[in-house]
Amino acid sequence: MAEVKTMQLYQHARKKLTGGLLGCFELHITKDGKLAKQFHWVITKTGASYGEGPAPSKVDVVITCNDEDFLNLVAGKAQAPGLFMSGSLKLKGNMTKALKVNSLFQELAGDAAKKYLATAKL
Repeated sequence: MAEVKTMQLYQHARKKLTGGLLGCFELHITKDGKLAKQFHWVITKTGASYGEGPAPSKVDVVITCNDEDFLNLVAGKAQAPGLFMSGSLKLKGNMTKALKVNSLFQELAGDAAKKYLATAKL
């Protein structure tokens, strides 16, 4: 299920290429304190790529979150700043770019996403 959610994030990010969300991003999803899934997005001015596993180039931002909090984040049931302040969401790298990813999470958490993700499981 995490693959579907990260693919949705990627597709939305791709539409925002002109909005300045450029760079290499890794998402680490944990379960029971261990790495369960790893995804990456590479977004440039000329295109974007998405994949499972480590990024093929230098990573600008690494986002680490447990599976439950990630699903709540993309469903709009949780906010990235609150998860970050509680230690549930960890960021490493370029904080300016990390903030742009937060806006992506917020935009994705529309009504359709909330309905779709309400029953999601990793």
